[in-house]
This record gives sequence, structure tokens and C-alpha cells, in this order.
Amino acid sequence: MNLIKQVAAGNMEAMQALYEMYKAKVYRLALSMVKDTYRAEDIMQETFYKVQQKSCQYTRQVSEQAWIMSIARNLSLDELRRLKRESVNADGNYAEQSLVFTENYESEFLDMLKVLKKVDQEIVCLYLIAGLKHREIANLLDMHTQGVKKRYQRAIAKLKAEYLAEGVTYAGQNV
Repeated sequence: MNLIKQVAAGNMEAMQALYEMYKAKVYRLALSMVKDTYRAEDIMQETFYKVQQKSCQYTRQVSEQAWIMSIARNLSLDELRRLKRESVNADGNYAEQSLVFTENYESEFLDMLKVLKKVDQEIVCLYLIAGLKHREIANLLDMHTQGVKKRYQRAIAKLKAEYLAEGVTYAGQNV
């Protein structure tokens, strides 16, 4: 029996095991989307709350990891929509958002991704950070697997070209 089904049966040790197994990936995915450590932590906690709540709805059509990451992605998108609504002031202008990063490498990585289109940023993050397979990303984003693979390859090539040309270092190493 997989862990999510054990959680649905009330096994709290299985819930703890899921949390330990995926908390870092969920946090990094949320951080890559909302770009705020505190909000990412909140999303991580909310993700596992939802996993516990909705565990009886899980079907084996997707992997546990893909299911959990889709919950984290949806919560992150909800938070971005909420922030966008809140950031529009009375004049219709966007208020400045201050972003807090506690670790330089996370900030550098997120800055590197800014040269990519939003969908390509999401594909790269889901693949590299969340550890999803191209097929799982395709299902999550409602795209074809080959399209996801191509976009990923082009995004990585663009990042390499952009940052090798500038000689940018990442985490003390050349990119």
C-alpha cells in the first residue's frame, strides 16, 4: 500500500514519512513560484494539510510525488493570484513587493530563470526542483510530453547561452 493510501487510512506515521520525503521539494517549488521564503513555508505546510485532507481522493493515475507537487503548484498559483489582487492599489497601479531570500543560491537561481518565459520557468522548476518527469509535467500543465521535453531543452540551452556568455558563476562554479 502506498503512503497516501496509508494516510487516508489514518496512519500518521505515513503522513510523517510523506512530509519528510517531499517537504524540501515542495518548499523549493513554492519558493520558485512565489519568490518569498515565508510564503513558501506557508504553502509547504498548507500542501501537506491538503494531502492529509484529500488523501482519500488520490488515485494511482499519477505518482505520489506528482500529486503532491500539483497541490503545491496550485496553492502557489492561488497565492500569486491573491498577491496580485492585493498589490493593486486604489489608482490601479501595482505596489512594490519586497522579496526576502534567506539563501543566496535560491535567489541566484530564481534570477537566472527570469530570461525564460513563465511556462518555461515552470517546466524547469518542476523538472529540476520538484523532480517530476516530463510526462508528469505534461499532465500537470496540460501539454504534450514531447512539447515539454522540447521546451525544457530549449530553456536549458537558453540559460547556458545567456550565462556562459556573461561568465556568470553559480554557487562558486561556472554555469
